[in-house]
Amino acid sequence: DRLYDELVALEEKTGVVLAASPTQSVGYEAVDELPKERHESPMLSLGKTKSREELSGRIRGPLLQALAEPCIHRVFALSRSVHRVRERVLQFLRFQEITGGILYGEIAPDADVLAFVMPHFADRFPLENFVILDERRAAAGIHPAGKAWFLTKLSKQELDTLQQAGQQKDENEQEIEVLFQSFCRSLSILERQNQPLQQQLVPLKYRMHMTEFQKK
Repeated sequence: DRLYDELVALEEKTGVVLAASPTQSVGYEAVDELPKERHESPMLSLGKTKSREELSGRIRGPLLQALAEPCIHRVFALSRSVHRVRERVLQFLRFQEITGGILYGEIAPDADVLAFVMPHFADRFPLENFVILDERRAAAGIHPAGKAWFLTKLSKQELDTLQQAGQQKDENEQEIEVLFQSFCRSLSILERQNQPLQQQLVPLKYRMHMTEFQKK
């Protein structure tokens, strides 16, 4: 609206009006009337708004009290879904020590939560070199010991190289994994196994990267 008004004033001042000017043509075939379209929210022009009440919009107060609004409900649902995935990654991520004393972990979550996961582990392991690989998105979170973490996208070659490096486990790490798996099996009571409940608490899609579910 502001730019249109400026154009009108400029044309009046200079007397120059181009045939293709928006003040002369809308660029489409002229019709007698336009079909009505129903919008989920009022389509208001800020340039034509005159009062503070209009500027404040229809949604006032806490957003959680406006979940009936489709846009608010959608954002809330997405936020809740991403938060749930982040919490599960924090619970199920397993690090292993590879050659060079680097802690390495792999994830493949439904949502892109790597940026939300890195601060947690950077706070827990500030003096460790560690890498978290999101293989689904070919991205890695890298934390140099004592420094700030960062994210990086990986090429196909870089992804393959990093995954190969992740298989180069330290000798002590291999022994610790065997002991950890034995410990987990010793806790299991065959007569009380409940596979549906176990899959609900630890979904199958997370187990491929969890040490306790790996075959010996």
